[in-house]
Amino acid sequence: MDSKQRTLGKIIQDIMSSVLLALCIAVILRVFFIEAFFIPSSSMEDSFKPGDQILTWKFLYNRHIPFVKIRFPIGDSIDRGDVIVFKLKDRDDWYIKRVIGLPGDIVHLKGDQLMINGKLLRELYVKNKDNIFYLNSIYEVPENKVFVLGDNRNNSGDSREFGYVPTESIIGKVFFIYYPFTRVKFF
Repeated sequence: MDSKQRTLGKIIQDIMSSVLLALCIAVILRVFFIEAFFIPSSSMEDSFKPGDQILTWKFLYNRHIPFVKIRFPIGDSIDRGDVIVFKLKDRDDWYIKRVIGLPGDIVHLKGDQLMINGKLLRELYVKNKDNIFYLNSIYEVPENKVFVLGDNRNNSGDSREFGYVPTESIIGKVFFIYYPFTRVKFF
């Protein structure tokens, strides 16, 4: 074997090693840390538009190894106002909604008002706020669950329809719109 063949073989081996390493890193990122989704509906307008492509930070809430019940004691807690992606056990689709009620909260919807534990919640992100009319409903959020609503309240299937979201069903927190390029921004 001459030196040109050895050099070509080394180059091919280096390229294959680099591709394999990149694939391993991509799989690890996808499984443990970041996942991409696209917005399929108008339920989160004006914050997100149909067709927006987003990145979700997975490790923030569900700090566990997939397929194993080992949880890590690091990370962040779920906060009111967080935009999350989740999947319900009895449905095939994933959802993107805003966390409104945390475990132990009393959520009261009445007329055009949304109150949390007796205090009016200021929501600057809600679409068509002047046209919202809630039926008089009170929700007491159980432990290990959250109450979620879409920002476009008149066009959103959310906790008013399917109930509370178990915290273990949360895939992650939305942190970035990466496409279309005219809407790129961090959350």
